Amino acid sequence: MTCRVLLVIAALVVGCAAPDGGGRTRAEGHVEDASFRAEYLHHLNIGDVAGLQSELQGWLAIDVRVLWALLQTKELTEEERRRAFRVLRLVAVQNEKYPVPAWSKDDELKAIFRAALAADPRHAEEIRAGDWSKPWWVK
Repeated sequence: MTCRVLLVIAALVVGCAAPDGGGRTRAEGHVEDASFRAEYLHHLNIGDVAGLQSELQGWLAIDVRVLWALLQTKELTEEERRRAFRVLRLVAVQNEKYPVPAWSKDDELKAIFRAALAADPRHAEEIRAGDWSKPWWVK
């Protein structure tokens, strides 16, 4: 793992553990988000689609682990739990449709995906039945 990934994981853990529900300030969140988006756009601007894909796959694997860890605590509201499971199911189905080779070797991610799908099989089927040929926001 790169130093950057380790720093982000540490920030996520500290932010998630903040007793007052704290974490990033609004400004910190926007600065961080803009920085990532600029980096991702730069990958596209220089034609580095493979590099962008690798970056996003790495970040999404971290997101999946963090969401799963949060689901194992009592910290989430019911709505937050519902939304976290929905996202995990979406990522799991996306991985079925467009497999990420590194994830197929990751027993922890595979177990998380199986658990998320099993938690609401009907929702998983709805996601699978969606039109995966275009972006989700296009109806």
